[in-house]
Order: sequence, then structure tokens, then C-alpha cells
Amino acid sequence: MVSLVFSHVYTWTILAVVTSVFLILMYKLHHYDKKRIAFLFLVVLLSIVIDVSRTVITSAQGGISHDVTIASHGAGLPQLILSWSTLTDTMQNFAGGQFGNFMILILGLYWLVRSNLREPPNMLLAIFLAIGILPLLVGNELIQSRVFYDIPFQIPAGMALFYLSRRINLLMVLPICIWLVAISLRMVINFYFVSPS
Repeated sequence: MVSLVFSHVYTWTILAVVTSVFLILMYKLHHYDKKRIAFLFLVVLLSIVIDVSRTVITSAQGGISHDVTIASHGAGLPQLILSWSTLTDTMQNFAGGQFGNFMILILGLYWLVRSNLREPPNMLLAIFLAIGILPLLVGNELIQSRVFYDIPFQIPAGMALFYLSRRINLLMVLPICIWLVAISLRMVINFYFVSPS
């Protein structure tokens, strides 16, 4: 958590929010020992304290303040009116169109329907998926792409592919795998070089 504060603040924000929500759920549902949950929550709070301290000491914009600034300029009810065009732009244009992989999204939805959300690992993945709902509704392209980039869509999709391979013939899963490779190659081709100068 601390290394993320200094290396990639957007990923740290998403991870801190997801971890906090997960720990609160684990505390409420009594899945783990309360002392362990409190210790892990202390780790999250420590990383927040480090970020705030860094902001105060250096007078530079820290992770939390930077995220609040981006959210105040790029999110809100005006974005709700533009949500469909914003979503289309985010899915098809940002990051070479990597969010437009409908096969990953369909497999992720299949995992969501098929999985037991009472189990802690599945709960954690569901929280990761749910974190994208608010930016989806009221965020601009920048906010959506930053949040969607940190959501591990591929993990539930891989688990769904495993479920499918056990339920149906393995040969039936092969076309899905070929399709995933083809979409991945198309997305890599969509990236273009941006010169640092």
C-alpha cells in the first residue's frame, strides 16, 4: 500500500477503497478474527496518513487531494446526461479500446451470476466490479478509464471460462479462447506511439 502511494496514486486510491469496503464487510459478517481485520484496516489508514503527510510537508498535491480535484471537475450530474457518449468513448477509444472486449465483459457477467458471493474471495472481486458503477454513471472519460483500468475484469472472466470448461465440452471453450486472442491482437494493434518530446 505504501509503495503504491508513491508510485501510482490512482491504483492506490482504488485499492484503498476496495480494501476498506471489503474489511468492513468481513467485520460485519464475522468471517475473520476482528483483531486481524483491525490490523489490516490500520495498514490502510497508515497509507492514508502517509499521503496526507506528504501533501502537508511538500505542499504538493497528494493522492487524495488530486483525486478530489479530478472528481470535482470531471464528475457530476452534467456527466449523467452525457453518460452514453462518454461510455462509448471510454470503451472504444481509451487505452486502445481495451475496455470494449465484450467477451471479457460477458464472461465476467456469467461469473457474477454463477459464483457464490458469500465466499470472501468472490466478495472481494464483486466489490472490485461494483466500484465502477459510480464513475460509469457520473464520471467523464478520464475518471472512467482510470477506474476501469484498475478493475480486474480478467480474473472473473478466467474463472467463468473455467466454469464453462467443466460444464461443457472443452472443445466448445476453444472458440471463446480463439476469440479472446483475436480481440487482444486487435487491441494491441490499436495502440499508437506517442513521442515523449
